[in-house]
Amino acid sequence: MFSKAFTAFILVASALSVGAIPAPTSPCAAVHIIAARASTEAPGAGIIGALVTQVQQQSRQTVSTVAVNYPATLTDYANSSAQGTAATKTLLNAQAAACPNQKIVLVGYSQGAHVIGDAVAGGGGVVGLGAATPPVDASVANRVNAIIQMGDPRHVPGQSFDVGTSLRNGLFPRLSSQQYSSTLRPRIKSFCDFNDPFCDSGLDTTVHLTYLDRSLVSRYVLNPFWNWLVTLWPLNVAPNTITLTGLSIVLINFLTLLYYDPLYLTEKDATNGRPHGPPQWIYFTWGAGLFIYQSLDAIDGKQARRTGMAGPLGEMFDHGCDALNTTLEVILASRALGLGRSWWTVSSEIFTLANFYLTTWEEYHTGVLFLGYFSGPVEGILMIVAIYIITGFCGTLFWETRIWTFLGVENNYPFNQIPNLPLNESFMCFAAIGLGINILHAYLNVIASRSDPATIRPHTKDKNPLSLLLPFLCYPSVGKMILAHVTLGSERFPLWDWVWIWSVIGAVDANLLRLIGRAPIIQNSTLNTAIFVWLTLSVSLISYARFVYLVINDITEFMGIACLTVRKKDEHGHWVHPEKSS
Repeated sequence: MFSKAFTAFILVASALSVGAIPAPTSPCAAVHIIAARASTEAPGAGIIGALVTQVQQQSRQTVSTVAVNYPATLTDYANSSAQGTAATKTLLNAQAAACPNQKIVLVGYSQGAHVIGDAVAGGGGVVGLGAATPPVDASVANRVNAIIQMGDPRHVPGQSFDVGTSLRNGLFPRLSSQQYSSTLRPRIKSFCDFNDPFCDSGLDTTVHLTYLDRSLVSRYVLNPFWNWLVTLWPLNVAPNTITLTGLSIVLINFLTLLYYDPLYLTEKDATNGRPHGPPQWIYFTWGAGLFIYQSLDAIDGKQARRTGMAGPLGEMFDHGCDALNTTLEVILASRALGLGRSWWTVSSEIFTLANFYLTTWEEYHTGVLFLGYFSGPVEGILMIVAIYIITGFCGTLFWETRIWTFLGVENNYPFNQIPNLPLNESFMCFAAIGLGINILHAYLNVIASRSDPATIRPHTKDKNPLSLLLPFLCYPSVGKMILAHVTLGSERFPLWDWVWIWSVIGAVDANLLRLIGRAPIIQNSTLNTAIFVWLTLSVSLISYARFVYLVINDITEFMGIACLTVRKKDEHGHWVHPEKSS
């Protein structure tokens, strides 16, 4: 992600650094960028706008921008792309006439890359795109100083301007009669990676979403590290094995919590002078474990592309592990913050799982996994790692310090008018705001997407089993949603899960005294409560394990691949290395 966006930025910057800069009084900016969004994105520049904004902010020249106004739909792709091409040509002609000395840059993502390419090289003429259409006049096309395409459905491999690992044609490969002119070819960068379903006719939609990453930490710090880290793994290690290794480390961290604090109490709840909880050094291992999980989770897709094992099973496996990790890390982080058995822990679990569920729901409806400038998988995880490190040095009681007292402003206005919450509760409030924004963002993205019908698809008994139960209540719905996503609607969207009925019965029974003033019917003793929770855990675990087994078995059989080894079946049904099966 970093290398692609950085290369694109450098290309644009170098193209714009040549030639005279118009006088400040000129009505025309020195540079004009025309951006075309991807399919189903809301009107505007879309995700490619991140690159446009970066150029605007860092260029020493004046930069104006405009977004191509076109449908960007999938239902009538031929007509949509044709309208986009026509709109782009209109913009080019108008800009060339109005500002003859101006530099012009074209940027496009997915269908947007298709559109800007057809505008300067000609469109149509292949099955699914309608009749051939001419490009803009050569005198105008040659005015374009740089062209950036990401995930172009008209991609043809082997071109001098190609960037990435693609080896195959896109969905609508560009005809020999529609090739870019010799003047334009040195000014183009077309990014396409192996198994991209649009520009490489592949199967892995996640590849199509990695050309730009808005996360600044990911783009400038972590991604170069991940690119190096993946090279340390032998090519005979399956990507799913890497993901599972990371999750195993998180599970070990969780087992240390169960060992040292089976009752999930905190130091402030200490009795008989004996503090509860793990030794402080354990928190360092939690931080290291989470960082390792993040790193391995980030490189599994890269390993999949290195080994030729990219596909829907990897996306299912990745989301499944993420769902389990998300649930467990909330429990661990709340313990590190000294929150323990409080409503803060309960509410943070609810908010976090709601955010995870709705992010997956958003991806199902829009086909895009949106990660902003601050995202849970990157900055969110790094914040939790920082909490573990601070707790390792200072202990959990540090988080009971009042925030304004800690900052030394408790007597200053306006802070003396604002509640002086403990640091842990302040962090939870901050996190709740962030999660709330993400949830709203997911909702708005789906609402925008609904305008395009193509994107709507139908160690002992003392341990606390409830903390074990939560992941297996969360994942089935998320897993089934991802299954419906990767099978393009062949599986119905999961509106409910039968385990929820069991959970609702347990919740209502436990609160009968508050609801109707009578004692619980099922959980009427400590023993019966323990039996019910352990039984719920067992049923949920069995249901979850059955789902995982069936999905992995069906996908591996259908695609002729292995789950945890780098193998594929050849035409005779024999296991071979992926390179030998092609």
